[in-house]
Amino acid sequence: MECSYAKIGELGRDSARRRSSRTVRLMSACGLVAVLAVAFSVAVLAERVAIVRASDRRDRAGARAESLRNEWERMSLELARITSLDRVDKVARAELGMVDPPRMGVVLIDARPVLDTANRAIPPSETADVSQPPTVLANVAAIVEQMAVAAVSNLIAAWFVVPTTQLPSVLE
Repeated sequence: MECSYAKIGELGRDSARRRSSRTVRLMSACGLVAVLAVAFSVAVLAERVAIVRASDRRDRAGARAESLRNEWERMSLELARITSLDRVDKVARAELGMVDPPRMGVVLIDARPVLDTANRAIPPSETADVSQPPTVLANVAAIVEQMAVAAVSNLIAAWFVVPTTQLPSVLE
């Protein structure tokens, strides 16, 4: 090589260097383009695969939604059949032995004569009837019972529903 360079001279060496550097640059540019083309192809292929998989998942989800919709309609029909009044009546009669109630009528009674006799003073007898409490005490007992129920319900409501408040400064 030394000989060839000696013959060509200084210009020959520069020209050879330029040619080899052009070849390296051209090969590196072609390699870079090839790498970019492969990378782009892989990216496009990966995108296509993702699209196909997403499409498959969408189709499966649509089929599942359709099957669930059909099952819901079937269950709705079953519920309507089970809760129909005719079926409930049939089951009540067959399995539970229920029957229609007997015919009922309304009887009106005039209570004024009974109340008049009750309001008349009963003549005092020698022994008092202790099995029945006096009417006044029975009424008082009912009133006291109602007041106790109201007080307990108010206490429970105040305990659970009303938030605790601070006492007014007058009561502290």
